[in-house]
Amino acid sequence: MSTPLITVLVPLIDARGDAAEHISSWTRGQSLARERYQVIVAAPPGEEEMRRRVSEILGEGDELIVVHEEGLSLYDAAAAQAEADWLLPTESHCLGARDCLAEIVAAIERDPGLEAMTLEHGHVTSTAVDRQCARWFGDVYDIWRQPGEWKRLNLVGFAIRRELYLAEGGLDGRFGLFSSFVLGARLDRRGVPIPHLASARVDHVHTHGIRAHHDHAAEHAYRECDARTVFDTEFCERYFGYSHTWGNAARFRAEVARPTALALARSLLRGARRHEHALADLGRELLGWIGPALGGVRPHLAARKLRFLATELAADRLPLPVEVKFEQFMQALHEISELTQLRWIREHADPRLAALSESGRRTIGELEGVLVATHGLESHEGQAFRWTEPACSMQIRTPERGGELRVRTGGLRGAPLDYVRDVYVGARRVARDRLREEDEGTLVIPLPRAPGRRRAVPISVICEPLLPARDGSLDSRRLGLPVFSLELAAVA
Repeated sequence: MSTPLITVLVPLIDARGDAAEHISSWTRGQSLARERYQVIVAAPPGEEEMRRRVSEILGEGDELIVVHEEGLSLYDAAAAQAEADWLLPTESHCLGARDCLAEIVAAIERDPGLEAMTLEHGHVTSTAVDRQCARWFGDVYDIWRQPGEWKRLNLVGFAIRRELYLAEGGLDGRFGLFSSFVLGARLDRRGVPIPHLASARVDHVHTHGIRAHHDHAAEHAYRECDARTVFDTEFCERYFGYSHTWGNAARFRAEVARPTALALARSLLRGARRHEHALADLGRELLGWIGPALGGVRPHLAARKLRFLATELAADRLPLPVEVKFEQFMQALHEISELTQLRWIREHADPRLAALSESGRRTIGELEGVLVATHGLESHEGQAFRWTEPACSMQIRTPERGGELRVRTGGLRGAPLDYVRDVYVGARRVARDRLREEDEGTLVIPLPRAPGRRRAVPISVICEPLLPARDGSLDSRRLGLPVFSLELAAVA
């Protein structure tokens, strides 16, 4: 047999029916000459009967391997055995259209410089939930194909040069269902153009059950959290977006939330005594902090679980109009993602608190976990910054002889003392006349002496909220301080 041009990689898991029937769409159902491609099926231990049935439909040059090595993805195990220069990773519940491989080969022959391509994804549906899933996929793909979007890869099927696949880490087993997103992001960072080949179609068999679909959504969200611990923050936010829940994981720790909740409560009482018109704003902020202040992540987990179960029930079982059921289906996907992130946060709680402890300036990229209650990374005149929420917390290890904390805002919101309501260092409110400003809108907060052993002290900053939506913006966030850097300075 001559060397094949393309190898189809199939993991023998999550068959959703007869895996042998699905895989036969590759081994027996393609119009491309059989000697021009190869199929490698990688299976975990067990499921001997399924492996036997799959073995019966494999052709000459094809292979079924059993993978025992823990942590190695079935895709990467299959890729290691591939003979072809091109790979097509897919799933055992997907079917290749008759001309799929022939169209890929034709595209490669037309343009020998191609390195990767996405394929057309069709759907095999039989239930109302299947149709909701297919509609959701269609909406997602429409977003992915908009100008300026980076090219995502999907485990339903894509084609890539084997050499490039291996060079960029393959479909890393650590990231499960999220591994194709990681590989796509790495390829984009590398500058690899990835055209879409609409004439090569792979059909996706859906789960036939909303809970199974949500289990897969949860797996995807969980592995995304894993990926965010491996890659740097700028890479993750560029490619995976900003996750407000995961990005503010420290907020769900009682020891972090409690001082800011108490600071908000005290500011609320002070405002009530002075009959200020800010009570509603302060009350709203307090509601966002009081749950984790009292019970850590558990109250949010419980609330999210109830919201998820309610929307899942509405999408699947209640006699609602089709459009309303689809809205609930979409909301359930959002809820299971948030719920999963909270579960990840609970399971990976670090007993140590991140704190700013060394003198000197730290840019916003160096303050992960130190500055809590923030929004996504942004850039102003080439410098990265984050907006905080109207109430934010900072963990600072105060110098033994006291010092200052300088919060550089770049003057994006004007003079900080015009919108900063209150600052608390630990449980003590900093008198207004002790706060000051320096050039470029830097807020300077005095720090008390910490004789003996230095400890992390929470600093809570409470601002009048900036609401871009009030001025007609589509930005619905509630903003506080724009923070470019923090600088800790000890008393000279």
